[in-house]
Amino acid sequence: MYISKYMTMAQLIREHPELGPFLRELGLACADCLSKVVDTVAVVAERYGMDVEDFLAALRAECAREHGQLP
Repeated sequence: MYISKYMTMAQLIREHPELGPFLRELGLACADCLSKVVDTVAVVAERYGMDVEDFLAALRAECAREHGQLP
């Protein structure tokens, strides 16, 4: 369950498809966006006014929750 700020959004979605609904809840339509091929997690966080580390923490927590690793 490795998630890095240097991953493209396409890579994130490919490796963690369970994050799709979570991204949509945040107002990010990454699965449908052509920029996902080049935009990194960090770029998307900055573009949407989010702190990169907070965004990463939220992605990791949601991924862990989806995999039953958090209560």
